[in-house]
Amino acid sequence: MPQDIYDKIMMLAKRRGFIYPSFEIYGGVAGFYDYGPLGSRLKQNIENLWRRFFILKDNCIEINTPTITLYEVLDASGHVNEFTDLTVDCKKCNQSYKVEDIINDISVDQAIKENKI
Repeated sequence: MPQDIYDKIMMLAKRRGFIYPSFEIYGGVAGFYDYGPLGSRLKQNIENLWRRFFILKDNCIEINTPTITLYEVLDASGHVNEFTDLTVDCKKCNQSYKVEDIINDISVDQAIKENKI
């Protein structure tokens, strides 16, 4: 979806009370939103439709589990040993940065131009 369309949809959703930036009074966190009255209702309707189609239709039951996972679960599933985030360390400021964040922040063309590659 083009960025300008996305921005317009997000502005409309905020203006109409579907979503609000989470922790807004503390500066917010990118990508986190709270559902407003209309957003809560829309989310509830989508969940109920999903339940009717995937759960109730097949005579299944539903469970809810915690979002936070124990270390032992991640270790047993192989996530601890098999998955890593590549990082680089800045020699000037001694900060560590995730490589994927750096790649997302800079375009290839910009990197080539700035580094005379």
